[in-house]
Amino acid sequence: MTQRSSRLARAALLGLAVGAAGGCTGGQVQFDGLRMYDVWPWGDALITATYRSSDTSLPYALRSEVSQDFETIDTDLRIYTITFYIQCFGNAGICLDEDEDGKRDADGDVAFTWKMSADSRRGVNFHAADDTTYDPAVMLADSRMVEAESVTTESGGVTFVGTFEAEEVCPAEQFWPDASIRPDCYKFVLDDGGADSLVGGTYWATNQIGLVTFSRDVDDGETWALKSWDAEAR
Repeated sequence: MTQRSSRLARAALLGLAVGAAGGCTGGQVQFDGLRMYDVWPWGDALITATYRSSDTSLPYALRSEVSQDFETIDTDLRIYTITFYIQCFGNAGICLDEDEDGKRDADGDVAFTWKMSADSRRGVNFHAADDTTYDPAVMLADSRMVEAESVTTESGGVTFVGTFEAEEVCPAEQFWPDASIRPDCYKFVLDDGGADSLVGGTYWATNQIGLVTFSRDVDDGETWALKSWDAEAR
């Protein structure tokens, strides 16, 4: 079950005085919120990205790949698999070559996977994480939201609250060293009430790029920020 609420009292009815110079009469324009699904562009491109950790002692990055194939449910909802691989760049910890086969031991191993969807009717959802399937899917965001608005999902005995917290400058200094050209991101917080789920955390995403930065609660506050990005048309 998913419920929607707003801490802004859903003041989405903006009484805009349309008439001004031309002597037109005033009217009301309804603002339904920003389009949350726009910043998750899986349907347009096959995206490959690498993320570096805020923990600089880690000898590896994470490389994510969006699957070329997708599952379809409810006739038209596409569910994409995003796989995160370990990409070693140092010789320490899990990136040692202890078996001396010429390859760092964990290089190329799967770190974790998500199954997600995003569309104009059903919002942005987690359908699975690793071997955990969410039924119903956990809603990170509704299709349109205003800042500070939340959606609540009861799934697998856990109450998840997804909040569109803010629109702010993307926190990815390595990808955009020049702050003057850094775009805005939508910041989402998914609160699982301390359940240590695989999807609870904070996520930043932007148009065309998709996921820019994320911090999963199970990683104890560790943040992964975009380092490189590539895409090809589907």
